[in-house]
Amino acid sequence: MKKITIDFRNCVSEEEIRGLLIQNLNLSEWDEKKPDNLLRALKEIEKCEIYLVGTNLIPGNLSVYMKKVIDTLEGIEEKYDNIIVMIISSL
Repeated sequence: MKKITIDFRNCVSEEEIRGLLIQNLNLSEWDEKKPDNLLRALKEIEKCEIYLVGTNLIPGNLSVYMKKVIDTLEGIEEKYDNIIVMIISSL
């Protein structure tokens, strides 16, 4: 199973968060700002373990957006067997 680590420690905007997700998860079809749109794109990705690093270091103004992203990833993990999500404070 493929292991993907996404490091959010230096993110200061929604665009940077989205950019890291698009790049690391190969989500060329996800082109909208709403994390809910991740649901459709994530159903299609190959089986993998996703490690989210530094989510606790996201600036306060982005924490709501990051929480939606995490909730979406965890929702996919519960519904489908292609993703395992792990949140780590630091490497």
